[in-house]
Amino acid sequence: MRRKQYNKSDFLWTQWNAHDINLAVHQYLDTKQKRYADIKALPKEQRTFANTILALEAADYTVVDGVTCVDFLMHVSPKKLVRETAKKAVDFFLEKNTELEFDEGLYRALKEYAVKKEKLSGEHKKLFDDMLRNYRRMGFGLPTRQQNRLKTITKKLNVLSVQFSKTINDYENSITITQQEAKGLPTSYLTNLRKNKRGQYIVTTSYPDFFTFMKYCSNAKEREKLAHVFFQKGGKQNLFLLKKIISLRNERARLLGYKHHGDFQTEIKMAKSAERAFRFVEDLIKKLRTKTREDISLLTQLKRTHTGDQSVKLAYHDLLFYITKHKKETLDLDDTLLREYFPAERVITGMLDLYSKLFSVTFKRVKRFPLWHKDVQLFSIQNKDSKEIIAYFALDLFPRSGKYGHYAAFNVIHGRQAFPRKEYITPVASMIGNFSKPSKQHPSLLSHNEVETFFHEFGHVMHQTLTKACYASQSGSNTARDFVEAPSQMLENWIWDKNILRNLSGHYQNPRKKIPENVLDNLVASRNHMSGYFEMRQLVLALFDLKAHTTNTIQNLPKLFSDLGVKYIGIEITPKTSLFPAGFGHMAGYSAGYYGYMWAKVYAQDMFTCFERSGLLNASTGKEYRTRILEKGSSMDEVLLVTSFLKRSSTNKAFLRSLGL
Repeated sequence: MRRKQYNKSDFLWTQWNAHDINLAVHQYLDTKQKRYADIKALPKEQRTFANTILALEAADYTVVDGVTCVDFLMHVSPKKLVRETAKKAVDFFLEKNTELEFDEGLYRALKEYAVKKEKLSGEHKKLFDDMLRNYRRMGFGLPTRQQNRLKTITKKLNVLSVQFSKTINDYENSITITQQEAKGLPTSYLTNLRKNKRGQYIVTTSYPDFFTFMKYCSNAKEREKLAHVFFQKGGKQNLFLLKKIISLRNERARLLGYKHHGDFQTEIKMAKSAERAFRFVEDLIKKLRTKTREDISLLTQLKRTHTGDQSVKLAYHDLLFYITKHKKETLDLDDTLLREYFPAERVITGMLDLYSKLFSVTFKRVKRFPLWHKDVQLFSIQNKDSKEIIAYFALDLFPRSGKYGHYAAFNVIHGRQAFPRKEYITPVASMIGNFSKPSKQHPSLLSHNEVETFFHEFGHVMHQTLTKACYASQSGSNTARDFVEAPSQMLENWIWDKNILRNLSGHYQNPRKKIPENVLDNLVASRNHMSGYFEMRQLVLALFDLKAHTTNTIQNLPKLFSDLGVKYIGIEITPKTSLFPAGFGHMAGYSAGYYGYMWAKVYAQDMFTCFERSGLLNASTGKEYRTRILEKGSSMDEVLLVTSFLKRSSTNKAFLRSLGL
């Protein structure tokens, strides 16, 4: 099917000002209202799949694209007024959209079609079944009073969730240190830091500043100071918002007949129930307890040796410092020196070359298209056997004030078939990163961990852009939330292969100079270094998320997280003054779903066994993976997708092996 081809005018939304944003959102609401009115006006005897089910699905087309662009600008625009206007516009749209969605006339139209009992199959049946379930989950069929309360709750949750996320993005804090207090920090890191009028370095809570500081600063008091301000992210305001959000989520769940929000959320995921998600997490915790204790014991002993105090305890602000020190001493790995072999541009080029071979596509830089910031790069994707552009993606890789502070892939335009035209809407995605900025002394240099993150997030981009799903609600990464990470997690495996690392690396001063073989051996051997601690921390986050959404009376969320850390990791992993959940952005989108990272990894590692057998750059296996996983989205049940690719049922053997168990 022919793909829609874009030109510069299709990217003018990146230049929208406050007036443009407000005008666009009102137009989108008017468009959707008219489409819904047409659906409701049809006589019941004339109802068909096309004029009712497909029409309900397509009522959001162009509307969601536009609002997604506004939401995206809220996260990335360098202009504060645009971000603030976008936030208000998204709030306004969500409120009005809820009024449109909670319409008994739409539910009546759906039921009028349902009684015809037309025989459907494949993605069409799945679309219909999911739509019926979603209307039930909105409360249709309940008494009017309860349905109105659900509508009110939905509106409040929409506003509060956007505010929760924006507060995290807007958080800015820092500490200042003198040259003497900067002992242990790499010169390249200090060069990139701003200074105040007294000549002191300003260390912010942005990811590049924070994590490098915590890994290398040998001054424990300064690490403690930075950790303190970092774990205030979101502030007491977000802590209050989060409690309110959780309370409203649980109220909604009970109104719909669920025990709690955990069961409401997991019903539409692979886990199907909070109890099963709990069992999964708790079973892994048991398997990792011994390795976690061993890791913490090693780090504690290292601190005692380093300080000369045999009674000293390991603290939360010591973890990354002594993990880095232990890696250097036992594996002779220095992350600072490794960075020199991973200049960002070299990694981008090598990664695109790899994905090109794996999925039989060609990437081309697109210039002179309007974009939201000068640092952003835009690329087109073409099939190797065709010159037709099948997708676009942007890379926005460096931090700036007000920008989304983590790493993520945004699905800006969803791929789908255009109705009634026989044309496929070309998807557009964007990867947002916060890698260290280039300086006068050197280009942006990535740690190996950041290279892994790059591969992970770009895996989402591939999922979003290589889709061939018929419907937008089933395209790209619109899958069950406990599966959505699997395609990206699987692709992380590539950066642990020596040949791949040779191709990705090249010293920033001399690209022909590759990572020395002995260092490469040690790097690959480090894959499970301190994996007990790192994986247990993920499980503690998952358990915290599940407990927060399955217990109705949790007053002290920071204490809940701290207690779980002490219980399963063995030490306090945040300061006593920590407001950590207030800055845990996943509580907005992944509510009762953070376990999904580990759940998805089971499938990711099992799928990777196919490439282990055939070769990491085997184009035939790549084509199978692209066809059976990436192109399908959620047009089939996720278990069936994996089974189709593996040609057998999935097991957790490869997953446990990847954890060193």
